[in-house]
Amino acid sequence: MSPKLHCLRPETDLGAHEEQPRGCQTSASGDPLAAEPSGGLATILVVDDEEGIRQLFKEILAGAGYEVVLAGNGSEALKILRGRNVHLVITDILMPETEGIEMIRTVRRSFPGLRTIAMSGAFDGQYLRIARLLGARAALAKPVSPTQLLGAVREVLA
Repeated sequence: MSPKLHCLRPETDLGAHEEQPRGCQTSASGDPLAAEPSGGLATILVVDDEEGIRQLFKEILAGAGYEVVLAGNGSEALKILRGRNVHLVITDILMPETEGIEMIRTVRRSFPGLRTIAMSGAFDGQYLRIARLLGARAALAKPVSPTQLLGAVREVLA
């Protein structure tokens, strides 16, 4: 049995008579925010301004069976979240445009059940502590090993 995952859309996207987006099933209570995706593992959005990091994480996560979506900054990530189901966001903290701390705040406000993992290699972990206080379920200091990444993902999605 797969761990319980969340199929999320902004509340404004799902009206009272609309069906849950394709790929998700509602829970026994009919709550789409407590639903499991049908047909497999979670969809993960990786947000980092470094192309090499995004591609490496995609390779690691896809190799473990996850569907992976990539964004180069927080603004791009928020557009993606408004248009598709995502179960977990892994975000860098220091990025151009919408940076990671603001992204975590916005995700928490607009997508209340969506889980986040923060990552950063800057400022001796200070931003990671802030990210945890703002609701990130895990914090990873860069560089991140494949074992650390997959362990955090499994723990946060469990």
